[in-house]
Amino acid sequence: MINAWKLIKEETAFKNKFVDIRKRTYALPNKKEAEYFIRDGMGNVASIFAITKDNKIILAREFRPGPGMILDELPGGVIDPNETPLQAAERELFEETGYKGELILLSESWLSAYSTGKKYSYLALNCQKHSEKQNMDHENEFIEVVLKEKSEFEEQMKKGDLTDLETALLATQYLKAH
Repeated sequence: MINAWKLIKEETAFKNKFVDIRKRTYALPNKKEAEYFIRDGMGNVASIFAITKDNKIILAREFRPGPGMILDELPGGVIDPNETPLQAAERELFEETGYKGELILLSESWLSAYSTGKKYSYLALNCQKHSEKQNMDHENEFIEVVLKEKSEFEEQMKKGDLTDLETALLATQYLKAH
C-alpha cells in the first residue's frame, strides 16, 4: 500500500515576483531521504480554448522563453487572488485577444506533479471581438492575435507546438461530443 512521504524540511530555493521554488526534503519508504524542487507561489492559472461564431480558433502568438521560440497558444494566465477561475478566464481572454464568449469549465487539474498550483481549463464558445486593443496585464507580454481553422489547429496539436495541450484536447473532445 502506498503512503504519503514524510516531509522533513522545506525551504525557499529561489523567489521572485512570478515564482517561488521550494526545496522539500522527504523521508522515503526505503528509509532514504530525497530532495524535490516544487514550483509554488505563482498560484492557479486559467487556460481558454476560444472559438469564434464562424468556428475559428483564437490564439495568442508570442515568444515563449522556456522553449525559446514563438508559439501560437491558447489565451490564459494567472488567477489573481481576488477573482474566481471563471473571472480570470474572462479577463485573460479579453486582455490577450479582445474577444469575449460563453465560457464552460472543462477541467480542474494540477499544473504538474512538482507544483502546488492548479489549471482551470475552459472552452469559450461564440466568441466575438469587443476591442481591437489588447490590455496586457504586465509589461512583459507582447501578443499577436491569430485565428486558425480547426484543421490547422489540430495539426498544431499533433505536433505538440503549444503549452496547454490538455485544454486543447479537452475542448476538441467536448466539441465532438456536443
